[in-house]
Amino acid sequence: MRLDYPNNLTWDSIVSSCLSACISNNYKILLKRAKRKIVYRDCDLESLKVLKCSNIRELIIAELVNDLEDCFNEVVVYHACRTDDVDSYYKKGVVPLSLVQAQDKLRAVFSDVASESDFIKAIEKIKTTYREGYVYASLDPRHIQANCGHYLIYGSEYLGCLSTNLPRSILKEPRDRLKETGKAAFIKCIVSIHILSDLECLASAMIADHCYRIAHEREDVHPIRYCIATKSCIPSDCVIGHIFPAKIWDPYKQRCWDDVNLKYDYTISRWDFKPEMA
Repeated sequence: MRLDYPNNLTWDSIVSSCLSACISNNYKILLKRAKRKIVYRDCDLESLKVLKCSNIRELIIAELVNDLEDCFNEVVVYHACRTDDVDSYYKKGVVPLSLVQAQDKLRAVFSDVASESDFIKAIEKIKTTYREGYVYASLDPRHIQANCGHYLIYGSEYLGCLSTNLPRSILKEPRDRLKETGKAAFIKCIVSIHILSDLECLASAMIADHCYRIAHEREDVHPIRYCIATKSCIPSDCVIGHIFPAKIWDPYKQRCWDDVNLKYDYTISRWDFKPEMA
């Protein structure tokens, strides 16, 4: 089976079976009766206290982790990028960051305003520890859209850092030029569930969100902050789709970026922002 976190239909039944076995078949009724006590969507302790089983929390989470490992062999992850060739991911897969390629892109984007001396100075200023050789992805694209939108708006952090170290005399905000190239995209991939390093954290988030939705009769799944880093390439045959996000929250500008019209949408505040796909 394949786990896709934003789609609760892929995992709700697993959580429900676990809670029924560990607590009671009536746990849903108990949650609905005490919905006023369940306020937060990211804290399983609230629900477990209502169910009078917070004392066996570790046991419940351990059982759910076992169930996840037994039921799922694949998990869907989303790689955030800014690309001018989305088709390349279907041919080459998602490959680890190459510092040389990022430096070449810097030169290509700013060749008309910066000199080779400017590029060399910018490159020398940036530390490369933990940058090269990794692929980063998330279980939930909505979290990236709302909290880490710079990957989608400007591209890799390394490229963004290089651009900010170009002389301000050539451009007032050099990094802004990166928004003019390519398109924000999530590359949707499947990987082995064993690549997830903290299943206990995932199980806790699942319990919290599942119980909240039961108590308040909601269907939407709350975004989760869960990212992975791997030194392995995600092969092209594991790339199953892509998504173009329409609206992205820019953490640098603290504004909503409209990637369809390539401008900021000043009508949307931080609290009103909701991830949308093009």
